[in-house]
Amino acid sequence: MNRSQNATPIPQSIQHTIAVYQVLQMLLAVEGEDARAAVLRRAGILPALLESPLARVTQTQFARLMTTLVRHHRDEFWGLSTTALPLGSFAMGCRMLVGHRKLGDALRAGLRYYHALLVDFVPRLQVSGGVAYLRMGSRHTLAARQVYAVRVFMFFSYGVMCWLAARRIPVDDVVYQGSDVARRSDASKLFQAPIRLMEGKWGYRFDAKWLDLPVVQSHESVETFLVMPRAWFNMSFLKVGLVPDVGALYTLPRVVGVQRAKEIMLSARDIDAHEAVRLGIAMELHEPDQLLPRAQALSRSFVGASPAAVASIKRNLNNALGGGLQDMLSAEAQAQSLAAGTAEHREAVGRFLNKQAPFFAWPVRKD
Repeated sequence: MNRSQNATPIPQSIQHTIAVYQVLQMLLAVEGEDARAAVLRRAGILPALLESPLARVTQTQFARLMTTLVRHHRDEFWGLSTTALPLGSFAMGCRMLVGHRKLGDALRAGLRYYHALLVDFVPRLQVSGGVAYLRMGSRHTLAARQVYAVRVFMFFSYGVMCWLAARRIPVDDVVYQGSDVARRSDASKLFQAPIRLMEGKWGYRFDAKWLDLPVVQSHESVETFLVMPRAWFNMSFLKVGLVPDVGALYTLPRVVGVQRAKEIMLSARDIDAHEAVRLGIAMELHEPDQLLPRAQALSRSFVGASPAAVASIKRNLNNALGGGLQDMLSAEAQAQSLAAGTAEHREAVGRFLNKQAPFFAWPVRKD
């Protein structure tokens, strides 16, 4: 794809930090100086930084700010949209997306899902001449915070695409409609692509061939959270007179036990990331810049695993709490006989006898 003459070059930004301009935009919906100061304090950001246009914050501070704003507004869109995005919307969407085989199908399903949730703009996927264009169309004249909501959705949609395919999707260009916003934004750094200015347009373009990539994430990888140290969890349904849903009454007792599940649901309290790991709700903790590489390493490790063995392990574990010992022994014997007859088993035994490294090896953490 040819680069536009009015495309701005990718700036040489400080690595692993975020411009304070992004912080200012995220705070647009926080009303009152006291409320703003409280939000910044919980995120570990000095208010004085906001006075310096060249200041930057760490990725950890930025992640803290995101989770703090979700809690402050009770809105996954940080109060930026005309109506709040219900808590749990993003997780529910991810569960739905992993049910698709190809990235293009998952992306179109996700956009349809968000059409019903977003009232200020409509995201659409257009494919023409081998180029895919994820375009944002406004439903009405947008205020400043709603314009920023459009850009936030662009960032998150791209991140989810890369996560689904377990690889970075190369972007040809990012379409913005304001030169001042483009100059102050980190968009070119985040997308690793130049910004192209077009009046009344928002979105990004990439080669349509990437839509045929397989979706490598699964329902298990959605539920097995790889969380950041400042992440938090909350079964807050009782606070609004509701009962936990989306399968929580089934899954949570099986992870933490019935008594602890009662305490979590009836207290509606916050659970920080460290407690989540201790309880088994989360598996690992990672800083923001290490989250995607770790998830990709885990996904790649299963390329060398036996599909029959992996499927049998997951299927029988899912049924483990519903039967007795004899039932599980019978299931094990049947699964073992099937796995022992596969080419993957024969290859693995041969490599073991020849003192060769196995094809499957869980990636050891380096920290």
